[in-house]
Amino acid sequence: MKIKKFTLIEILFVTSIFAILLAILLPSLRRAKEYAYDVVCKSNLRQIGVAYKSYKADYRNQHPSTDRWLDDFRPLYPYLNTVDVFICPKSHTELKSSEDLLGGADYYISGNLTDNDRNNGHGNSPYHLDISNPGQNTLELLSYKRNAVCVYDKYYTSHFGKLNILYLEPYQGTENGVTVRKTAFQLDKEYGVLSLWTLDVRNNGDIWLVTVLSPFPDLDTNGNSSSSVGGAGTHGNSGH
Repeated sequence: MKIKKFTLIEILFVTSIFAILLAILLPSLRRAKEYAYDVVCKSNLRQIGVAYKSYKADYRNQHPSTDRWLDDFRPLYPYLNTVDVFICPKSHTELKSSEDLLGGADYYISGNLTDNDRNNGHGNSPYHLDISNPGQNTLELLSYKRNAVCVYDKYYTSHFGKLNILYLEPYQGTENGVTVRKTAFQLDKEYGVLSLWTLDVRNNGDIWLVTVLSPFPDLDTNGNSSSSVGGAGTHGNSGH
């Protein structure tokens, strides 16, 4: 029996069909993968939220007490006993122990900003922001930042160009003349960080609150970031 061989044209035709199918399917597969990352991230936020509620139940309704009020999740670790939920699936972060949750998590947790609870009083903030005697620049910054108790993505374009945010307590405020209301445990997506606090970690280890009023600040980690008012300093501008 004679076996019929494929001609070069037939092989090229079949190959081109496979190439077209791959071109159609790959974007869909990538998007499905992004959706999966998004679902896991939201699950992480919910678990952190449950740990937060458990902490408050044990400590007379107090917000977790720490000097690093944005990036220290160590008080919540005993309620989860794992560091995995503090890693966004979109990142390559490695956390080995609960001590890595001081600045190492892929999320921020923000509470109601007060002088005593969030600044250690009179310019002693680890983030170089003094709100004990604020100047005009700091007052403008505070007017933009949402005074909400929430936990959210550190990397603000993690999921489809946005970040995930979970409100831990009910919130109501006015932004650009519009009343904003959020319920406890409401999950949202946010476009940029104009109304949220974020940090710029320098190569020399300094940590600065980003003070540029931009949804997508340019975080330069070379020690001279334009996102934090470096040498002239938020610290220097927020005093008398």
